[in-house]
Amino acid sequence: DMMNWRRFAASYAKVHAWLAKHHIQEKLEKSDGLIRITNFLPDAVAHGALRAMRAIPRDAWTRTAAPRNLQVNNVAHEFLSIKEQQAPADLQRVFRILSALFPETLCTGFSAACYAQSHHIEPHDDKAYTDVFLPEEGITLLCSRDIAVIYYLTPDWQADFGGVLRDLQTGVDYVPQFNSCVIFKVPRMHEVTAVCGQHERYSMYGWFLQPGQLYSLDVVDGKSVPQQQQQQ
Repeated sequence: DMMNWRRFAASYAKVHAWLAKHHIQEKLEKSDGLIRITNFLPDAVAHGALRAMRAIPRDAWTRTAAPRNLQVNNVAHEFLSIKEQQAPADLQRVFRILSALFPETLCTGFSAACYAQSHHIEPHDDKAYTDVFLPEEGITLLCSRDIAVIYYLTPDWQADFGGVLRDLQTGVDYVPQFNSCVIFKVPRMHEVTAVCGQHERYSMYGWFLQPGQLYSLDVVDGKSVPQQQQQQ
């Protein structure tokens, strides 16, 4: 029921109680740095999010793409995306749920992604620095991506469709599973394989941050080169 899932999304208490059942922080600490949570949100929320993504006109999506060029960008990538500020209200409701995953932790905000034929991301590790403005303190804080989150929203996706999250640290392929969420510590080498055929793969993604420089960035010709804001 559309109204019910929106009421759920508007209730911090209900969202917090649901997410707490997954014990995400504990599982992440006990893992090798990557976990997958199935049945991540109530089914009605997942279907509401999927309906909202499918209703977005193709020309409203932004093409996010670049060739491989180490001078400006570590990896080749191509997919469609919509940032939080441009997203329809129902997607923003789900983004707010995702931002509650790690309470009181800084977050980049979330985006929606649509991968169609040939869309992919070459191997990369998600390392990047982000400036965060803290209005109450009136300061800008340099932060590092610390935890990546990808929420999958395509029903009945199959491995031979491509669009698989390949964890290069373990060699494990994570086939996008409807209403599942993959969460991992940054940096971690991974890629998204190219989508084959006339299939559209929907997901949401974002990063949680920690203040400071948690790692060094890749260096080309003596300059640090952060990876672009691409993902999953």
